[in-house]
Amino acid sequence: MTQTREEIPQWAIICAIVGAFLICLFSLFFLLVKERRTTGVVQVMVQNGNFVHVTSVPVQSDMMVADVHNRVNYARSLGSTFA
Repeated sequence: MTQTREEIPQWAIICAIVGAFLICLFSLFFLLVKERRTTGVVQVMVQNGNFVHVTSVPVQSDMMVADVHNRVNYARSLGSTFA
């Protein structure tokens, strides 16, 4: 439930505009800079017999998605050792 987009960052657009007046053609290379942005939520579900709990964790980057998955896997490993 996440979405990743590639965008030109605002600082690159500003540098290209300011540089167009000073350096001309070389400043257009700033427009080649891309930044990946991930937005959305990761759903986490816990189930024990008939009990089910689902929650959504908001994320802003790929690293946060991986962190949520690692935390869930760690909690699962703790649950399996005590079961």
